[in-house]
Amino acid sequence: MLQTRLSIALLPAFLSILAAPLGAQQFRERFPAADIEPTGLEAPGHSAFRPLRVAKWGSLAVALATAGVGLATHRNADKEYRALEKICAEDGARCRERRPDGAYADPELERRYQKVLDNDRAARLALLASQISVAASVVFFILDLSPDGSPPNIPYEPQRFDVGARPDGALELRLRLLPGRT
Repeated sequence: MLQTRLSIALLPAFLSILAAPLGAQQFRERFPAADIEPTGLEAPGHSAFRPLRVAKWGSLAVALATAGVGLATHRNADKEYRALEKICAEDGARCRERRPDGAYADPELERRYQKVLDNDRAARLALLASQISVAASVVFFILDLSPDGSPPNIPYEPQRFDVGARPDGALELRLRLLPGRT
């Protein structure tokens, strides 16, 4: 059972290591006809292993792994509960005997029931951790976006509407209708 959980938890991490870069991620392959030589002036901070990039994909991998563990634990809890119900269906007198606190009088049945409750709690925690990891991953993906939304090789475009003062002190309103013209 522990091996199954560990395998499910490590599977997304293993698969992410095997993933090859996509064609669009290869600069030289995107423009094979253009003889573009690297100038050393590439955008700073766009290496493959930036901390924010590692954090966003790492938190997504953690979300998938904890969701897998949560689902597997929930499935085990359901299996244990069905086994407990089967025992009670076969021998109803054994299940009807209860202690004053509501627990089963039979220690084996009580042990099984407590195992079901423990698995349900563990599944709930794993699924909650998965949801928190997804939320963190979304935040990291948003933070990793370019600050102005355009890549660094696009020239600067001034604002379409500008309010300012002219040299003589008068208020000036400028509206740019076409790119490059004011």
